[in-house]
Amino acid sequence: MTLNPKKLLFILLGVSLTFGIIFLITQQFYNSNISGDLIWLLQVFNIDNEVSLPTWYSTILLFISALGLAYIAMTNKDQKSTKYWWGLSGIMTLASIDEGASLHERIDSLANLIGLRAIDANNTGLLFFDWWIFLLPILAIVAIFFIKFWLSLPKKTKLLFAASIAIFLIGSVFFEAIGGLIISSNELLEANPLVNAAEECFEMFGASLFIYAILDFIQSKNNLTWLALQNLIRNPNNSIIAQLSFNVELAKLILERHKLTPVFMGA
Repeated sequence: MTLNPKKLLFILLGVSLTFGIIFLITQQFYNSNISGDLIWLLQVFNIDNEVSLPTWYSTILLFISALGLAYIAMTNKDQKSTKYWWGLSGIMTLASIDEGASLHERIDSLANLIGLRAIDANNTGLLFFDWWIFLLPILAIVAIFFIKFWLSLPKKTKLLFAASIAIFLIGSVFFEAIGGLIISSNELLEANPLVNAAEECFEMFGASLFIYAILDFIQSKNNLTWLALQNLIRNPNNSIIAQLSFNVELAKLILERHKLTPVFMGA
């Protein structure tokens, strides 16, 4: 059975959207006389709650991304790019930890503790949640470090990576800032659940697309390698093969995985 990245993407997006819809529906019961025994059910699907199924799902998505990137790093034969794959894996691992523990929301407390509050103690409007003011410079530095690597990626992977990160940031920064504006102004509070749902759903959409980009990259590399090896078996003296940078060890791994006999290696 072969994993289909596109089908998986639609499943992940569907689950993400379902969590958002369930959250909006359950919010309608908070102001009603609901039994205390059922409050836990609302909390389980509260997309804005640290201890909930949507938060767990988001954490898993980010961690799967980290594992996928680690797999690419371990199987990558280009030593120059390996450090970037490991770096991305580390970043996604930290993002997964942050999502599960909401570390970024503790930045305000840390800033107050060391006297580095971003604006002042009474931040309002778009700066109500000012953690992103600290993180954006870090993200800019990371982007500068990875820009050369990103440009070296295949066109499809490059676009998918950029799109997934942009979608994730729309949720984590843009909608978070809009939520802060609503809360600090004390107006249109009824719209806050919708903003919260959009924030978390966009983050899950971005993470889902990133997983798809990783799997598509892995699949495309494996397909290219397999086609080249098949050609090598059939035409061992083909001059075109000499131009391909596949080594013997990688060929053995692919052949073993497909349970074929490496006849051209004298086995």
